[in-house]
Amino acid sequence: MFWKGKKETPAPAAAYCPWCMAPLGEDGLCPACGRAAKDYEPEPFHLRPGTVLNGRYVLGAVLDRGLTGITYLCRDVRLERKAAVKEYYYIASRDAAVSPAVVCGTPNEEARREFEDGKAWFRRQAMALARMEALPSVVGVSDYFEANGTEYMVMEFVEGTTLKAYVKDRGRMPFGELMEAAGPLARDVAAMNGRYGVICRDITPDNIIRMPDGRLRLMGLMPADWPSHVFLTRGFAPIEQYSRAGQGPWTDVYSLCAVICYCITGKVPADAPDRAVTLHDGPDPLRPPSELGAAIGPEQERALMKGLALMPKDRWQDADALLAALYGG
Repeated sequence: MFWKGKKETPAPAAAYCPWCMAPLGEDGLCPACGRAAKDYEPEPFHLRPGTVLNGRYVLGAVLDRGLTGITYLCRDVRLERKAAVKEYYYIASRDAAVSPAVVCGTPNEEARREFEDGKAWFRRQAMALARMEALPSVVGVSDYFEANGTEYMVMEFVEGTTLKAYVKDRGRMPFGELMEAAGPLARDVAAMNGRYGVICRDITPDNIIRMPDGRLRLMGLMPADWPSHVFLTRGFAPIEQYSRAGQGPWTDVYSLCAVICYCITGKVPADAPDRAVTLHDGPDPLRPPSELGAAIGPEQERALMKGLALMPKDRWQDADALLAALYGG
């Protein structure tokens, strides 16, 4: 169930630590993490810690600033737990010291239309994610509302780090370790595509969280009617995403295989348009993982390379087929 937003009201001054949302001590220090609330310095366009949204979500620090939004740590004071609130913020501007209101940042009709279309897309994304609450590898959405001239979704707070950050900090992952974690994620992608009829279009190392226990969680998706060619991640998006034509479960298969290759090699796969240029004029610039030093068996490598075929018809047609090839099921 989603509710329309209420006008935001200020929270009690310095009630919660912006970094961990534990109640602060009277001296402004956090007894849980030991940090001082006054040391947090938000950007001018970030909502301030202590801001209350929809009458129940007290905002803390910014967790992430993506292409289309800002994600804040928050405390749900009704359920007394941490959560994450994502705010739609694209082609937008705000001086939070003056007002929390978001306005279109470019004063022309085309930009205003794109801003409003983006809010509608954001709402559809929230609805789609909320429907998939039964999929444990997909980060759940529990609430959606409008406030401050924009849109918000409330998501499960997930401890961990993105696969991109994990590989950057620790280097490439052993194939066996990754496969143990990737199996449940791939099964849930298959269910997303099949049972729910949703294509993610945003399976990237930036969009997958590795939790402390090794599980992988997918944080969002790109609805079909959003201009994904503008926001796609090069190296992880198949050729059909550049034209918005001919997309299907095979689209997510390509991205899954690209993420696996990235994790076990530490290298971003060759971009699909660059591969297309050489389709008739030279060798495919996509290199197999074993050539980049990954310890992977020949059958698993063939399965990954088939999933990374440039043309959709040459790939595994869904994640179930990819799973059977990788795991021998």
